[in-house]
Amino acid sequence: MKITDLALFVLLIFLGVSIKLDMDQRRLIQAEELKTRYNEVMFTATEDATMSLLQPDSNTTEDILKLGYDKRYMEVNPNLDRAIERFYETLYENMGIENDKVAQDAFKMHVPVKVVIAYDGYYVNSWHEVYNSSTGKNELLEMWSPKKPYSYYDVHDKLVVNFTLDDLVYIYNLQTGAMQSERRAQLSASYPGALFSQTSFDNVRRQTIVECIQKELGYYSVRYNNIAKQLGLGYIYSIPLIPEDAWSNTIKSTCFIAFLQGLPVGAQSYNTYGFGGARVVAASMYFGNTINGINYYHEEGCSQAAGSNIKFDSRREAAQNGYYPCPVCKP
Repeated sequence: MKITDLALFVLLIFLGVSIKLDMDQRRLIQAEELKTRYNEVMFTATEDATMSLLQPDSNTTEDILKLGYDKRYMEVNPNLDRAIERFYETLYENMGIENDKVAQDAFKMHVPVKVVIAYDGYYVNSWHEVYNSSTGKNELLEMWSPKKPYSYYDVHDKLVVNFTLDDLVYIYNLQTGAMQSERRAQLSASYPGALFSQTSFDNVRRQTIVECIQKELGYYSVRYNNIAKQLGLGYIYSIPLIPEDAWSNTIKSTCFIAFLQGLPVGAQSYNTYGFGGARVVAASMYFGNTINGINYYHEEGCSQAAGSNIKFDSRREAAQNGYYPCPVCKP
């Protein structure tokens, strides 16, 4: 073989390898661009859905943004149907498939579970096989579950405790059969166990809410795998791992969560999730009064807040006005 022929052979091999590497690199870049796009689309759609959750029939989203979000919206029944409608509207618009029904139906099948974290319980939206008597066949429909409480069993005092997104608690005393709803501060006097102390209460409440929702997500993921298998999707759905700080930031207010799973990205299947609620933050309310000549600010329901007629939207505002944190409720 001539040297020129050998050089040409080596050059062709080098070009082939270079072209393959270049194509692989382009695919990786495209895959990362798609992932970034899907993340943005999911978070935008869930934020819009969250705003719609809080949207009474008489108010538009713009009205709510002007009014600002406060606790009165936490305690109303969320507008579930409008929220899921708005979620898909935003999703399809940002994906560029708002006029493509076939693409919409295909995309929907990669969103197996949606969850609404409401004030005193949560709702799960998932796919169900429902028999259609008109066609004599089963159909796949998205349906909301009834509201489920954030339930915890307190072994010490034999209480079934249903938490909320703040310090209001619903309890059922298994020993006496009594039911009541009180703020944590009041319950700490009636039940001196560790549960209703400030530090323990917050930790148990958050952990209970997260565990209740994670348990449901696991159940509905397994359930949807059976449906996906029948549809020939060939993908095993599993809920993406959500960092603890993401959960902590989410369970402070009404929120819409959705999971995007199994969407093809290059040679891989892409999973992500979206938390709505970044713009919907519950307005904290603190109450100020004067005790023994010292100005204190308190959480709502504090036993030391009697006679308080001054309100603050934040700890910072209270401090700027010369008020100190209450040593009892420790806001």
